[in-house]
Amino acid sequence: MSGNFFSPRELLVAFIRGVQQRGRTLFNIILTGVSLGLMLLGAPRAQAAVNILINHNDLANTGENLQEHVLTPHNVRVGLFGKLFVTRLNGVDYGQPLFVSHVNITTGPHPGMQNIIIATTSRDAVYAINANNGQVLWKRNLLKHFDNASDTVKAQEENPNWAAKNEPLEDTPAIDLATGVIYVECEETEKGPGTHGQLHWIHVLSALRLGNGKFYAHQIKISESGPRGQYITGPTVRKANGKLDHFYGFEITFRYLTIDPVNHVLYMACADPGDIGPYNGWILGYGTVKNQDGNLPVKAVWSATPSGWAAGIWGGPIAVDHAGNLFVETGNGTFETHLIPAPYRHRLKVDSSHLQIPALGDFGDAALKLVPDSDTRQHRDNPNGFGLHVADYFVPKDENHLLRSDLDLGSSSPVLLPASVGDKRHRHLLVINDKPGTIYLLDRNDMGGYHGGKKGNGHSGYNAVVQELPLATGSGFSTGAFFAGPHRHSGWIYYAEVADFAKAFLIAHAHITPQPVTESRDRFPYPGSTAEISANGKRHGIVWLLNRNNNRLVAYRANNLRFELFDSSNGTGRHGLSNKIVGREIDMNSTPTVADGRVYVSTTQALNCYGLLH
Repeated sequence: MSGNFFSPRELLVAFIRGVQQRGRTLFNIILTGVSLGLMLLGAPRAQAAVNILINHNDLANTGENLQEHVLTPHNVRVGLFGKLFVTRLNGVDYGQPLFVSHVNITTGPHPGMQNIIIATTSRDAVYAINANNGQVLWKRNLLKHFDNASDTVKAQEENPNWAAKNEPLEDTPAIDLATGVIYVECEETEKGPGTHGQLHWIHVLSALRLGNGKFYAHQIKISESGPRGQYITGPTVRKANGKLDHFYGFEITFRYLTIDPVNHVLYMACADPGDIGPYNGWILGYGTVKNQDGNLPVKAVWSATPSGWAAGIWGGPIAVDHAGNLFVETGNGTFETHLIPAPYRHRLKVDSSHLQIPALGDFGDAALKLVPDSDTRQHRDNPNGFGLHVADYFVPKDENHLLRSDLDLGSSSPVLLPASVGDKRHRHLLVINDKPGTIYLLDRNDMGGYHGGKKGNGHSGYNAVVQELPLATGSGFSTGAFFAGPHRHSGWIYYAEVADFAKAFLIAHAHITPQPVTESRDRFPYPGSTAEISANGKRHGIVWLLNRNNNRLVAYRANNLRFELFDSSNGTGRHGLSNKIVGREIDMNSTPTVADGRVYVSTTQALNCYGLLH
């Protein structure tokens, strides 16, 4: 027995010994089983370690942590819950802090088994931080331009839409717990052979060891034209002296990393930070580390608009189902309304042998189901690349209007819903929302395609979706969240969009209530907030949000958003610390992380930690 917990092996041994001591009669076997049952009931149930390893908590993008055994609606309130510590960072954390349990730290002044937070900053730093006291366990700088946290990138090297910011590392990492590897992608400018003295952007993928931050694999240079190090002419930018110049290479931000555990592939989805062309939406896939050779082989290169422009994947991370299929949304960009039978439909897996796709493979403003395949080079029948192909998709009938009005479908990320909220006809569902505030409920095995009529202007045609809720929320820039709650065949979908209240919609039997069943008293300014859910299984549900009005962490009862549990603008924490979030700003992509009785919030140059005060 370990502490107060009985392991399955100990219970089996006790059962066998009990039978041997009493004799192998049926009565004695039953008596021994009853005794062990009482013994098991008297001992606490061991709790599985919680880990938050990717953006928005899980591969389905639900935002759920159902293993929160400490925080409840009864103890999350000022006086009992508050600020525990602040750890200073050397730049802005644009992503979500990740939580890993029981990591063996093998470097630095505080080695040993610890729960850790992984945080990244805009100055290319990766931090491992003790999750309980905020001590920095190790720190790794990835690029030479930002060694020692010094700002050596000059203003003329910066994109004008993101002036005065150092932004080489803007994504949430992804962690493979099985191998103990952190995958992180960052960018820098460089002058090198073949560039004729011109600055160009390069992107680097790195694999680090959880225990010490050392490189596990060789760093890989990436470029928009594929992972072969080919550099292309980037956007025209204004230098500090007012002159215009071209950069070689490309600048892509909003990189989202996802690990597919079925096929052991790390995927990275990309977009441009300010719609500064030319650019395209891309997904790159690399084989994860399996052995000591440190190789990250290229598995997939997929372009959303191989013959067009834009269609970036910027609204959130890729969702992955249990079969390893990918679900993504693209933003504004080229969509070819001339549809043809998918040329690969008889060679590769698709949802329907009658699948019709754009003739040139351009998928702007689309929700897509991508299936991995074994192609290691581009096949002539797959216009989008290799390693992935479109198995199904949905494009709204008014796609042309969305494009002309800058009303992206892909301003968020798909949330995969459990079969328990579906019905016999639609068991495998996903939900998406767009900039205009429309919520779409789709069948993952029959997503709806495109039926926009001949002109594609939205005045004709139809949307072949399970359900459509126009203007259900404010302008959508945040991904929804899902919590099943205590009921077997229903759950809540949460949104907190621009200039709107936080809202919960009930879903049951493949139907979403047209109106929210509960909403908050406060509104959320641009860009809204992506919710995170903590619960102990189906009980004690709490909705956590970041309200960028005065940079506040707020918490609500999951079943009643009118009931605000906590607001960080009030009260004090441990040692008299103010509960107010430290840091000038919270980035639009930031979300709180809830794990093991703590809540972590990253801001400009700080990691804030909240928890029970006693």
